[in-house]
Amino acid sequence: MKKNVLFFSAVLVLGTATAQTITQDFENPLSSPWVGQGAIVGSQGGNLTPRGGGGMYDLTYSEELYVAVNLPAATNYISLWIYQTDNRYSSITTDLQDANGNFIRSVGTNGTGQSGYWQYQQYQLGAGFNGNSRILFKRNYTDNSVAANSSYLDDISVSGFSATSVVETISANDFKLYPNPAQEKLNLVFRADIANLSIDIMDVTGKIVHSEKNAISLAANENKEINLSHLNAGVYFCKIQNDKSSFVQKVVIE
Repeated sequence: MKKNVLFFSAVLVLGTATAQTITQDFENPLSSPWVGQGAIVGSQGGNLTPRGGGGMYDLTYSEELYVAVNLPAATNYISLWIYQTDNRYSSITTDLQDANGNFIRSVGTNGTGQSGYWQYQQYQLGAGFNGNSRILFKRNYTDNSVAANSSYLDDISVSGFSATSVVETISANDFKLYPNPAQEKLNLVFRADIANLSIDIMDVTGKIVHSEKNAISLAANENKEINLSHLNAGVYFCKIQNDKSSFVQKVVIE
């Protein structure tokens, strides 16, 4: 079994005057101040691909990932996307530790009964937890039969700002479109509620070859399936838009 362990020592300061954000999208190797047991991987086949076709973090048997931060004395938020291949007996926990790795409190848990698709999670770390700390992400399990199955993390953010409960202006961090490369279907999941959504699939000439414009509304973490079975293999572009903005992502159909 792989054990790709990376160590970094620098500490990020989240300023008290202007809250900053530390993110990790796993498009590149872990950078300071992230420390991990596990590996950054790409597509795992089937529906399991990171957003944008880049990287995601693979957590298997009792592996973990943490980031060292200097938290201001204010409310902070931790958000991430999680994909569990089989979580009948496993969960992803997010904990707060002191600078030496001693447990302080549980921040949140993505529990059993939720697997097979990307899910967005956001946890609030209440005011009063400040100073040099660690935010730890760990996979726990209660049955050895699923210990070898992986769970994946992507697009983690530690911030002084809460994500809105409704997506108004669409950005790359608001949704996941997968798998990419795709075959007969795409899946679209938003981190928060969105309304008046339309979807266009365009070929490389800009011609629309698939369109859904019936004012789609999706709840947070609701999966929207886009049928591609009528399209030939090749490179396409998926345009996702609502009343206020649009976002285009390249999609490969195999």
